[in-house]
Amino acid sequence: MLRTKRITSFLLAFVMVFSIFVGTTSKAQNDNNDSVTVQDQDAQKGQETTPVLEDAENTGDSDDDTNVPAEPKPEEVKFKAEINSLKVDDEEKENLTESQIEVYGLQLKKINSEDTVDFNTEETMEKVKKYKVVVDDGYNIKSITIKNGEESVKLESDLSFTTPETGNKLVFDIVLESVGTVTTTVTSLKVDDKEPITTATELTAAKLKEYGLKLKRNETELDFPSDTNKLVNELEYEVISSKYDIEEVKFGTGDNRETATDNKFTVPNDATALNFDITLKTKVVADKVTRLEGTDRYETAVEIAKEAYPTAKNVIIANGEVSADALAAGPLANELEAPILLVRDNSAIQGVKNYIRDNGVEKIYVVGGRNSVSENLVRELQAVKEGVTTSRIDGKDRYETSIKVATTLKDKGYTNGVIIANGTDAKDADALAASTYATEKKMPIVLTNGSVLTTEVKAGLKTIGATKATIIGGPQTVAENIINGTALTYTSEGRISGVNRFETSVAIAEKLTQANVKTVVVANGYKSPDALTAGPLAFTKNAAIILSTETDFTSSQNTYIGTIKNIETAYIAGGVNSVKPAVKTALETLVENSRDK
Repeated sequence: MLRTKRITSFLLAFVMVFSIFVGTTSKAQNDNNDSVTVQDQDAQKGQETTPVLEDAENTGDSDDDTNVPAEPKPEEVKFKAEINSLKVDDEEKENLTESQIEVYGLQLKKINSEDTVDFNTEETMEKVKKYKVVVDDGYNIKSITIKNGEESVKLESDLSFTTPETGNKLVFDIVLESVGTVTTTVTSLKVDDKEPITTATELTAAKLKEYGLKLKRNETELDFPSDTNKLVNELEYEVISSKYDIEEVKFGTGDNRETATDNKFTVPNDATALNFDITLKTKVVADKVTRLEGTDRYETAVEIAKEAYPTAKNVIIANGEVSADALAAGPLANELEAPILLVRDNSAIQGVKNYIRDNGVEKIYVVGGRNSVSENLVRELQAVKEGVTTSRIDGKDRYETSIKVATTLKDKGYTNGVIIANGTDAKDADALAASTYATEKKMPIVLTNGSVLTTEVKAGLKTIGATKATIIGGPQTVAENIINGTALTYTSEGRISGVNRFETSVAIAEKLTQANVKTVVVANGYKSPDALTAGPLAFTKNAAIILSTETDFTSSQNTYIGTIKNIETAYIAGGVNSVKPAVKTALETLVENSRDK
């Protein structure tokens, strides 16, 4: 009984002590909780909501004891923007700095965003995003090209573009033009001897168009006058007319006027408006087509010479019966600024003598051997005028003569290779049309029989150091293997030919720098002497040589001539027996159409 009481007392005491301990601990915890900061509470909450990830070793999910690091995030593609070239009002801007670019307000603007990127800085564009080139209000963007390495980036019509997926830099070529602010007014317009027109209602833009009046800056033509096509200060312009000759242009501000030089003027820096007094003169319209002809090929050559060179220090003499010697002389004639005159049966033509006597000739170049042009004939020509000297270029045949001419031309810069053409009488037409092309390319014409180059020609090619060749004519005219056994390789042109001699003349014409072609010289493709002497005429008139039949043009010849703008005069080499009136009529129509362009 006593034992039971003792146990009961012990248990009661233990309960009391435990209750005191629990109460003290709880109070301490509450006190501690009262001092926890907001950061601690947040941390505690984070600990409560963030799951604990067991490592692979504890979970047994890993096959080895190594922790696998997370894969690196791929670097984001971004593009820098670099201006490679900047042209403003046709002036190339060099050594561009960031501040120079800022002058023009050039930036890249992200579409549907206010974000911009400056050129030639460390700023970058995002990939596969749409941007647009913007510029200061004082300039218009004429053109832009964009490169991503060697690839072009497509530019939309609104000058926006989408950045590619790969790369790190876009390169820009930009052309700007200033926005004009200077207005123009024609205050007086005089035509021939008529009273000047000074009434404003008679000098509107619509009225001035009737006189073909425009303002021109480089290749850009502006209506004159115009509220929209305003001029830019400090730039040069020209007054032009498609219908009249301009006799005088006076320009200035207010009542002040100064005379333009060659109808060109520079807009003053401080001008806001320019007034013009213009005097026009009715044009003397040239014949649409000029036919150059004589009683025979020899007199025709003289007439062509007079048109090409009214005065000439040099002339080239060749045999008119054996045209091959003169075939290769076309480029030489052009370099010497000399006409080609023909002689016959070792007898001089009176017209040739007259030209040497009357046209300032100082030196005669004979192309061909003594069997073609004898020494007696040379002395006869030399005696026409005191002080005339002579020089002969010849070989044992037409082929060697051609390489001798090429050797002479080397000293005149003809080092870009050679043109190979057939020199036989039956197939020499292709060479006839090539003289202007040969002159432009600085390549002499070397003749072949169509199958091989002679030993003398091959030796001459080594002498002049020729390594490139362009063939004139098809494989039936000049063989495919013609350059075998030489150091020659083909130029980028390789072979220039058409289905026949007429089409070949067009193919050659199309290879000329078209901006330089102003007209055509037409000759009979079957009768070579007239075309032979037409080379210098084509050179002086900036013309392509077109070989026609006696009666008409081919379709491609019509098309080619139709591409030439504003032909002043076209030429026919030879009389009506060589080129029939029907060809002249067709040519006149083509010239008339060109003047309407």
